[in-house]
Amino acid sequence: MEQQVNRIRHSLKLPLEERAAFTDERLRVVPYVWMHNEPYCMTEAILYDKTEVMELRQASEHVHQVFERVLRFVQHELPDITLVQQLGIPAQLVEAARQAEPISGISRQDWIKGPQGWKCIENNADTPTGIPEAAYLAEQFIHESNMLWERKGEKQRLLNPSDTLSSQLQHTLVKMLQYYREQGYSGTIVFSAYRDHAEDRANTLYLLKLVQQAGWEAEFCALEDLRVVPGEGLYANNHKVGIWYRLYPLEYLMTDESEDGFPIGRAVLALSASKLLAILNPLQSILLQSKAMMALIWAIHEHHDELSSTMSAPILTSGEREIIKRYIPPTYLNPEPFKATGRPYVAKSIWGREGKGTTIYDTNGVCEEGMNEPVTKEKEKQPFIPSEADMEDADDQRYYAAQPKIYQAYVPMEAVHMASTGNQLSGYLLTGVYVPGGTYGGLLPRVGGRITGDLARFCPAAIQHDVHWTINKEQIDEGESS
Repeated sequence: MEQQVNRIRHSLKLPLEERAAFTDERLRVVPYVWMHNEPYCMTEAILYDKTEVMELRQASEHVHQVFERVLRFVQHELPDITLVQQLGIPAQLVEAARQAEPISGISRQDWIKGPQGWKCIENNADTPTGIPEAAYLAEQFIHESNMLWERKGEKQRLLNPSDTLSSQLQHTLVKMLQYYREQGYSGTIVFSAYRDHAEDRANTLYLLKLVQQAGWEAEFCALEDLRVVPGEGLYANNHKVGIWYRLYPLEYLMTDESEDGFPIGRAVLALSASKLLAILNPLQSILLQSKAMMALIWAIHEHHDELSSTMSAPILTSGEREIIKRYIPPTYLNPEPFKATGRPYVAKSIWGREGKGTTIYDTNGVCEEGMNEPVTKEKEKQPFIPSEADMEDADDQRYYAAQPKIYQAYVPMEAVHMASTGNQLSGYLLTGVYVPGGTYGGLLPRVGGRITGDLARFCPAAIQHDVHWTINKEQIDEGESS
C-alpha cells in the first residue's frame, strides 16, 4: 500500500505507580486491568484538545441522528427480503427489528482521525462495552493525577472529556425504564451477563448500579441462571422479569438452544413480541449493529434524489447528507467502487466484533499482510501491539469468514508511542464515542494493532491546553483502519 504520513497522537504518562493506581476499589469496578496475560488499562492518557472534543461531541450526535433517520426508513419502507439479503438480518429477527421504539439505547461509535479529519467507521448499538473504564477509571486516574501534580507544585492539569458519561448513561437508562413502565411492564428489572466473563459482568454491574443509584429496584442474574417459560415469561432469581438488560448480542441469542434442543433465544424473542418482556437494549438495535447499515446510508446518500422521488418526502435532509459526506467513509456491499478507482479499502464481516472478520486491501485490491505483518527494523525498536487476528482460533475464523461483508474506504489511523511500564509500546488509536440516548457522553481511546481488537489497550482520554501535533516520517509508517 502506498506509504502515507500519519499524525502522531500525543500521550502523557500519568504520575501514578501501577500498584497504587489499581486500588482494591478500582479493581472491584474494573477487574480486567490485565487481559490475555497483557496489560489492558494503562496509566497513560491520550491527549485531545478542546476543539477536537467539541467537534466529536457535535459530530457524534449528528451521525446518531442520521442512523436514527435511516433506521426508521428501514423499519417502515423496506421489505423483509431487503433486511435479510442486504442488511444481513437473520430471518428470525426481522419481526423483532421492526419493533420501532421511540427511544434510543446506549451506543458507541468508533472514530478515526485521518487525513480528511474525523471519520466514524462503526456503530456499536447493541451491546457496547468499555463503559466502566471510560466512565469511572478515567475520572479516578485524572483526578488523582491532578492532585499529585498540585502537591508537587507542578502546573500540569488535565480535564476529563468523559466526566458526564455516568450521568448521561444513568439518564438514558432511567428514561428507558420509565417508558417501559408506562407501557405496562411491571415485573422485576434484571441485568444479565455471563457470570464468569469478567468484562461483560463488570459492564453490566456498572449500569445496574447507576439504575439503583437513581432509586430503581433492580438486580443481577447471570445468563446461565435465567429460565424461560414459553408463553409465560422470563424468570430470574425466582422472579418474573418485566424489563431485561442483556449484555449478550442478539445475533447470538437468536440461535441459542438448550442441551435438549429447546430454542431458548427464539422463545425469548417470542416473549418480547407478545409484550410479556421488555428488553432494555431495544431489539431495533440489531439494525444499527449491522455494519451493512453504513453501506445502506451511503447508497441512500449517492442515490438520494432518485430514491426520494418515490417517497412523500425526502429520505434525508440536506444537512444530514452533508454529515454523511463529511463524517462517514464511503461504504458498499462489494469492493468494485474501490477497485475501479484504485483506492485502498477494508472488508468487514457485518457482525464482526473487536476487529474479527476484518481484512485490509491495498490500492490494487490485494489482501495486505497487515494481520501478521513482518517486524521492520523500526518496529524492532518499538514493539507494536499485536493484532486480534493473532489470537483468533479456527472456529472464530470460520464464523466470521462465512458472514456477508461490507467494504469501506480505508482511513489511516493516528499512531501512539506510549512510554509505559518501562518499555516503548507503539500502536494505532481508535477513539470510541459514547452516545447514550443520542447525546454525547464521553470517549474510549484504545491503542491497538493495525486492526483494533481485544488486545488493544485502554488509555483515559484527557484534555490538555496547547497540545501541538507533530509529524515524524522516520518514526511512523502508515496506520491501518479498524
